Amino acid sequence: MNKNRRKEIDYALEQLEYVNICDVRNLVEEIRYDELESYDEIPENLQTSPKAEAIEESLDHLNDVQSYISDIEVSIDEIRSSLESAKGV
Repeated sequence: MNKNRRKEIDYALEQLEYVNICDVRNLVEEIRYDELESYDEIPENLQTSPKAEAIEESLDHLNDVQSYISDIEVSIDEIRSSLESAKGV
């Protein structure tokens, strides 16, 4: 690999640093926690109400988002590793 391509890989690696998935994960966790608290505050006899069902649906989506974020974190690590390996070849 020539010097210019190595520089391009370095630039790509720098750009990965701007992907701050930790902040996104923390924000989603806070939102999920707040939503769960809202659900827990609903009296038991109203936990089948449309409002409670909407909160449950939101929680399901937020759980999905947390799973997607985990996948992204793994992918970013794999991208970083592969770029470093390509640069060293």
